Amino acid sequence: MNEADKIAAIRTRIDAIDDEINQLLAKRAICGVEMKRVKGGVKIYRPAREAAILQRMVTQNTSMFSDDSIRAIFTEIISSGRNLEEKLRVSYLGPAGSYSHEAAQKLLGATSNFVPEATLRDALKAAESGSSEVALLPIENSSEGSVTETHKLLLSTALSIIGEVRLPIQHNLLSSAKTLDDIKVVYGHPQALGQCREWLRTHVSQAELVPASSNSQAAQQAANEPTSAAIASKKAADIVGLPVIAKAISDNVSNETRFVLLGKAATEPTDSDKTSVICTTTDKPGALHELLGIFVANGINLLRLESQPHPDHQYAFYIDFEGHKDTANVAKALEALNNTAKSCKLLGSYPKGN
Repeated sequence: MNEADKIAAIRTRIDAIDDEINQLLAKRAICGVEMKRVKGGVKIYRPAREAAILQRMVTQNTSMFSDDSIRAIFTEIISSGRNLEEKLRVSYLGPAGSYSHEAAQKLLGATSNFVPEATLRDALKAAESGSSEVALLPIENSSEGSVTETHKLLLSTALSIIGEVRLPIQHNLLSSAKTLDDIKVVYGHPQALGQCREWLRTHVSQAELVPASSNSQAAQQAANEPTSAAIASKKAADIVGLPVIAKAISDNVSNETRFVLLGKAATEPTDSDKTSVICTTTDKPGALHELLGIFVANGINLLRLESQPHPDHQYAFYIDFEGHKDTANVAKALEALNNTAKSCKLLGSYPKGN
């Protein structure tokens, strides 16, 4: 068999496999529609169920595909099934092409209905009012730390954290300027400007750094100004039609942002969950030590502890820890926190993100 015949034979096998996959997808879609009808036609988003499917597929992965590839493929399959008759509406900090947009697609699949909002508060309000069903907000960055505005919004919202996703951030410099020396202004979200501080100081020290509401909005501004530049993603560059004149300009090469998904959906326990709370302590020596002792007593692993200013002129402690509120040890710990802390708000229990 010559080379052309071998290629033709392989292509025939690939076509047959693709046909089989297509038929299986059709069967899966029918099951999804049947499930919705059994549940009375109500659109249902089940974060824990979707997370469990993804984890099972990754665990069973024996192919040459990476676990990330398997996760991405099944995220789109799940999303397409969920959105068959009516798409999940997702609000995020826009415009289109922002890192929030990219993170939302990574978590919920590209076929969902993504609704860009001008501010984080607007994105949250959309989910609170019902104009969207969920809102995705950035909560912390590996270089710049917490997103303070999101922490403030968590204090007052009635929505719960129902999911999370981590997105590797590759900042690029976008501009129609011919050289870096020609750039007079650099637009970027304050977090992005901070994450690229040293690079900007070294390569465009002559430029004025101007904060923007989002990196996508920064890209739109720079697109209209020949001597301006923007810090943004490759996706944003494609949308506004600006060339990337410098790639990967973050000071930290492992830069990533964690996003939380807020909504009203119930989240059942999975094999890998996280719970988040906001607590304030009484004004006495050892108050924080007493609070943290509750986690030790219940065998709970803390994942994150951070203090932020609180409206009543003291500090609130934002705490992430392993486990789900419906499991015995976490339920016991939450009861003790409520009895010990000055105030304690449960932000949600949700599947750990990737």
